[in-house]
Amino acid sequence: MRLVMTLLIRNEIDIIADFLTYHLAQGVDFIVITDNGSTDGTLDVVARFVPTGRVCLLVEEDQDYRQYAWVTRMARLARDLLKADWIINSDADEFWHAAGGNLKQVLAQASADVLMVRRRNMIPPEEGSGRDVLVDGTLAVLAPVADRSRSKLIRTVSAKAVCRADGFVSIGQGNHEATYDRPVTQADEPRLTIYHYPIRTYAQFEAKVIQGGAAYARNTEFDRSVGGHWRRWYATWEAGGLRAAYDAIVLDPAARAAAVAEGILGDDDTLARHFRSRVRSRADAAPPEEARRMADLVSLDGPLPGDFDAGGYLRLHPDLADLFTLPWQGALHYLEHGRREGRIYPSARTRAQEKADQAGRIALAVDGLDGSGKSAVARHVAAALGATVLDPFAGRVGALMVHLARLGQHDRADAVAHDAVALALAEAPPGPVVFDRHWFTASQLLSKAYRAGWEPRPFSVMTWADRPATLARLAARGIDAAAEMPEDRIDTYRRLAAELDVPLLDTTFTTPEEAATRVLALMSLGTPS
Repeated sequence: MRLVMTLLIRNEIDIIADFLTYHLAQGVDFIVITDNGSTDGTLDVVARFVPTGRVCLLVEEDQDYRQYAWVTRMARLARDLLKADWIINSDADEFWHAAGGNLKQVLAQASADVLMVRRRNMIPPEEGSGRDVLVDGTLAVLAPVADRSRSKLIRTVSAKAVCRADGFVSIGQGNHEATYDRPVTQADEPRLTIYHYPIRTYAQFEAKVIQGGAAYARNTEFDRSVGGHWRRWYATWEAGGLRAAYDAIVLDPAARAAAVAEGILGDDDTLARHFRSRVRSRADAAPPEEARRMADLVSLDGPLPGDFDAGGYLRLHPDLADLFTLPWQGALHYLEHGRREGRIYPSARTRAQEKADQAGRIALAVDGLDGSGKSAVARHVAAALGATVLDPFAGRVGALMVHLARLGQHDRADAVAHDAVALALAEAPPGPVVFDRHWFTASQLLSKAYRAGWEPRPFSVMTWADRPATLARLAARGIDAAAEMPEDRIDTYRRLAAELDVPLLDTTFTTPEEAATRVLALMSLGTPS
């Protein structure tokens, strides 16, 4: 089943991000939005949701508030292009809540074609209290009255229609009714409630009155009874009396207490608990609705990669970093979209975990100065074991490590070395590997402080030859290394082998085959490095 929501907005900066995040976690698959002239930054917020693949943004420039026409257009788009089974046509101040599940689960059990859903007006916190309307607003109209002399906030409000897409033709002004090209059934849906926050602050109310009243004034299509309250409030604003009207609508403390005593108002913290949980979950834990959504996605497509770094995933992709901040949001986005889109992610594995994972594949690490026979020994041992020879520091990688070490940037040089080893393993064929240079090379190049980071060490040996043999072998390769191979440099490797407890093979008078045989013997004995 596919559930699509339509939304007509204008200047909803205070609530739009919460609206979208909430409903996308409540079972809504896609939201089609039409913006009708926002100037307060609302468009910028919505634009950040578009890359998620679940929000489509349209722009309507006409200013005559033909809401029914614009919503009908979105609903038909949902029906025809997005293949919706159900369509919810909402306003930004309406939060649709399903008891005992999410919206999609309730609609999947419905038998009627049009479901009428009651709205529950929420009373805003007192002006100047500093309290948030969604987090702290728990005073609700539980028993609305019909008396038109009372505040509009506590009077009976009409229900909203949820529409089955099959046969849908159009939606009426205000989203209260729908027309079809076939006979349809209609029923009340008590499992759904619309928590309605029409008035949140005086500034928001005044801006809404100005834009809504002016739009209806420009409309030549509607009878003046349509949008009557907006027209009246607009006239009140023009006369300078809107503030007094606002105070009467939201009820002062005494009027609120009286309405509570009458049973008209009461506490309903259903939505407040949800938004409080979002405030509390600043670390890894997803709120219940999002956690259920992630569990559903895992059951369909498999779990997150074992090394998935959710926070790093958000930071890696600027479009997501602009939109989300919490790790669970990164995990949810990857499960919903990132995996399908082929988005990359940073690994959350620590270096110690990476070393432990590598240890199972590394049969041997052979090290030594150029000309000592290490590469030939590595090849012979690998051939005997059926292993692959890897040379992670070849070419520019080794040159970069030397360059960084000479600059004293040992952190960067060490990171390059670790990454080179990891990349070599990742690109190698399956099975055991023999390294031609590994941890010992990094250890002799960098400060002793970095040696612990290469634990656990693989089984290691070091090849060594005296200076005449070393120079002769290099000369055979066409390298004149006399100046760069002084005796003390060659002897440094012998001293390091003893210091680091690595078996040393003197290859001065030994062939690579003989040296390889000795290495295999050491390995069979399990001689530690």
